[in-house]
Amino acid sequence: MLESEKDPVLQGIWNYLQTEVAQGRAEVPLSPHKMAEIVTDFCIDFFDNSTCRIRVGPMYETIQQVYENSINKAVRPLADEFSIKH
Repeated sequence: MLESEKDPVLQGIWNYLQTEVAQGRAEVPLSPHKMAEIVTDFCIDFFDNSTCRIRVGPMYETIQQVYENSINKAVRPLADEFSIKH
């Protein structure tokens, strides 16, 4: 999906760490747990405020659309099964 493009999430995390550490507002994460916290917080904020679009097949979709579509794809068979049984 992003093979020929920069990944906006990874690039954003890298930029965030460089800026925050350089300006003394954050420390370099010294444990996997601390890095996981930073990545999680960054991803939540990125998702909430993202306006970028990602190529999905022949189209571009927002991160919200990709997430929505993946959830719908995962639960649609369960909904179909439920409606058949009841």
